[in-house]
Amino acid sequence: MKKLLISAVIILLLIAGSYFILKNKTDYQMGGSELNGEEEGIVLLVNSSLSENKTYKEPTAYATFDVVYPQFKDASAEFNQKIENLVMEGVENHKKDAEESWREGQEKFQFYTAWAPIQVNKNYISFLLRLGGYSGGAHGYENLASFNYDITAKKEIVLSDLFSKNPNYLKTISEFTRKNLRRQFGDNANEDMLLAGTESNAENFSVFTLLPDSITFYFVEYQVAPYAMGASQVTMSRE
Repeated sequence: MKKLLISAVIILLLIAGSYFILKNKTDYQMGGSELNGEEEGIVLLVNSSLSENKTYKEPTAYATFDVVYPQFKDASAEFNQKIENLVMEGVENHKKDAEESWREGQEKFQFYTAWAPIQVNKNYISFLLRLGGYSGGAHGYENLASFNYDITAKKEIVLSDLFSKNPNYLKTISEFTRKNLRRQFGDNANEDMLLAGTESNAENFSVFTLLPDSITFYFVEYQVAPYAMGASQVTMSRE
């Protein structure tokens, strides 16, 4: 009986040891693929080594800044400069607004930017940029911008590039997003705002990001719904 018990314990230890060896091997292989995927022919959606963050945090007498924005190693100097120009324009406008609106006893008016990568790889760049803060009034604000770039062609991607076979693409997008937002909002939909904000013009759909199989459109505060409902987004297949 004692020999049987010892044998059973040995078998269990061997099984457990084999499990941990296999698990560690699998974990190591997964980690290696994630780090070296593009070198092995697998294109990662977001490769953080291809971008770097720039910051701006210099306060004034009336405003504070928590600004972060990206610069991309494989993009043209013009593309990176366009990103920086947009951000720094927001900084300068906020400085001016804060100086004009600030009152004695108030806290300094904050301005921030943050970016969310959707694609950053050897083929494409696509990201969403948020710019917001407070400059007096009932509440703060947040604006949205997006940047999309073809690394191979060394050019920005505009919406019409994605619908080259559909001359009525704005109408297609308008109908799709309007229907989707109605479903999202339900009884809270403001029909006048929804209709105006999804009218078939390029400006309404100027903020978008890309994945290989889909496009996401972003609608800023007040564009398709009241402020209390915040910003909205709709994802549409690229097929």
